Amino acid sequence: HFPDINITALEPFEETYNRLVQNININHFSSVRLLKKGLWSSQIKLKADTSFRDGQDWSFRLVEACSNEPALFEATSIDEIISENNLTTIDFLKIDIEGGEVEIFKDFSTLHWLNQVKVIALEIHDEFNCREHIETNLAQIFDISHSGELTIGINKSL
Repeated sequence: HFPDINITALEPFEETYNRLVQNININHFSSVRLLKKGLWSSQIKLKADTSFRDGQDWSFRLVEACSNEPALFEATSIDEIISENNLTTIDFLKIDIEGGEVEIFKDFSTLHWLNQVKVIALEIHDEFNCREHIETNLAQIFDISHSGELTIGINKSL
């Protein structure tokens, strides 16, 4: 339906990454840029934290690695993705990063890229007590609604 679509997908976890590669190949998607990285507020090294929830694959999250700790993954920022791909707008941005949204949305003064996003779908993990902060700030740019676990924002000016 969208022959000119370009997708950038991030997945740091090996098993899920491999599953994503299989799905891309099975469906013959040709315009997917797949990064084996996490999403964060900056380019940084991250380590795995599997103590979140029940410790299963869907409970996996990333936290910043200290300089003396081994890092399992690299993370990139949305700013970096925009810059590397020379993007002027993002039609649809889905973020489900198992608590990492706390880091990305902690300082809204640094999130100028939100103005380039037409639609955002964000899973906010209430265990981190950040929903009110994130939704209040998103409401400055987006009309907010909810669908299941997702907070949906439609840019008011795009």
